[in-house]
Amino acid sequence: MPLYMDRHDLSAMNEEELAAAHDRDVAIQHAHGAVCHTYWFDEPRQSAFCLIDAPSPEAIQELHREAHGELASEIIEVDPAVVQAFMGRTRDPEPPPKEPAHPRRD
Repeated sequence: MPLYMDRHDLSAMNEEELAAAHDRDVAIQHAHGAVCHTYWFDEPRQSAFCLIDAPSPEAIQELHREAHGELASEIIEVDPAVVQAFMGRTRDPEPPPKEPAHPRRD
């Protein structure tokens, strides 16, 4: 399946809102034959980029339309090695380990 990177030109979105939109994409990705790997956010420029395996650019637009309505302004097919060389990663970063609710007191 081809790997695509899309670009979103947003109007007013913060980091938390974009993370929630990505989570909504992930929640329905398989219904569109897609796998949403990760995203990057340039908040000052209100630009977001998604990295998605999908059968076509149209499937990506439909996924975004259904998940949150923020359509991509551009979608291009990319080489994973080139993306990793420039962006540093091709998967969502692992979340930090959770601290225990009540630290042990020895």
